Amino acid sequence: MHVFWITLILGLLVCGPTQAGERTVQDREPITAVGIGHPPPDAVSATQARAMAERAAFVRAMREAAKLAGKPVPPAYNGTITTGATIQGFRVTRITALPDGAVEVEVTVAPSGVTP
Repeated sequence: MHVFWITLILGLLVCGPTQAGERTVQDREPITAVGIGHPPPDAVSATQARAMAERAAFVRAMREAAKLAGKPVPPAYNGTITTGATIQGFRVTRITALPDGAVEVEVTVAPSGVTP
């Protein structure tokens, strides 16, 4: 019984109390981001156009997830895919084909999965 109280007291001394309303990374809600990609006009086939639109939507969703996590995201779309963060443990939760040929991709990631 004494071991429990000693462990509890040591844990409070090491970790310290949290401020009222302060949330740790583990108890925050998952980040959900949506990206929309449009098919390029010069695609060779409809299949290639959909694949390219899906890839563009995925990249935009990942950049949006990094932005929602408060990480720097460069504004330029110059062909390179860059963010100021590493995103691990994401899940693609929805892929929707829109009537105009565009694709919408939704990704979900835990806040602890987005690191600088």
